[in-house]
Amino acid sequence: LVTNGQEELASIAYLVTMAFVEANSAYIRDVGDFYEAELNALATAFPTVIDRIEGSRHLSAVVFHPGDAVSRFVAYLNGAGIDISAQAYKLDAPPAALTKLPLVSSHRMVEFLVSKMRESIEHL
Repeated sequence: LVTNGQEELASIAYLVTMAFVEANSAYIRDVGDFYEAELNALATAFPTVIDRIEGSRHLSAVVFHPGDAVSRFVAYLNGAGIDISAQAYKLDAPPAALTKLPLVSSHRMVEFLVSKMRESIEHL
């Protein structure tokens, strides 16, 4: 529970989101599958930089080979206005860029994001 009286806002946001997901589940799944395929194609194109893709659909991580590439990758994308974070600080986890696409993402948005990822890798 929160003490500032805002649980109603969180509750209505959740209900609206669930209604949206129910009404658009096929489209959300399609965009998520497209994103996953595009990330795998990116990994195939840059095997010396990207170790693998983990996760599924909208919640995926780009796992890099050890080194500082993930930090530079994320910094480039952040500089382009893309909110993405790096997991490069945990000793027991591989360096990875964590992505969490909004449920309202489109194919065009995925194409833009992955093109910026490609651009970032080309600048490493």
